[in-house]
Amino acid sequence: MSCLNLRQNETETERSYHLNLTYRSFNSNQLKKAILQTNRIYNHYFTKNITLNKAKVIPLPKLQKRFTVLRSPHVHKKSREQFTNITFQNVLAKNSKEGLFYHFIKIKSKQLDKKGLTNFERFRLFLFAIKNLEMEGVQIHLEFSWRNLK
Repeated sequence: MSCLNLRQNETETERSYHLNLTYRSFNSNQLKKAILQTNRIYNHYFTKNITLNKAKVIPLPKLQKRFTVLRSPHVHKKSREQFTNITFQNVLAKNSKEGLFYHFIKIKSKQLDKKGLTNFERFRLFLFAIKNLEMEGVQIHLEFSWRNLK
């Protein structure tokens, strides 16, 4: 029984925080540029103050949509053209088990850095910078989640 209770106490203190950025694009080169730009912005705002695991770039499978168009609107049905629409996807995953992401959202945090910014303001500026990136043809979906194991 004591081993079971010890295991429960360990899991109560464990929390995991996840920041996932999902990228979609029709061009794989633009997708790689977008990931590099986002990494630069993330490192500018966060890596000086916290220790995180390295970012994982997870490639997702390509989405291929094929469709056929008749070349002529009239009689010649055998004359067709086929097109393929390929969407490339990647996920940039940042994980932390130390609860450090929580401090970036915590509004009551009054700790100021060298520039006089609170953690919440720094996180807000990061989101604003990601939102205003100029990346043609790249869609970004940001997901921030945490899990408390109690």
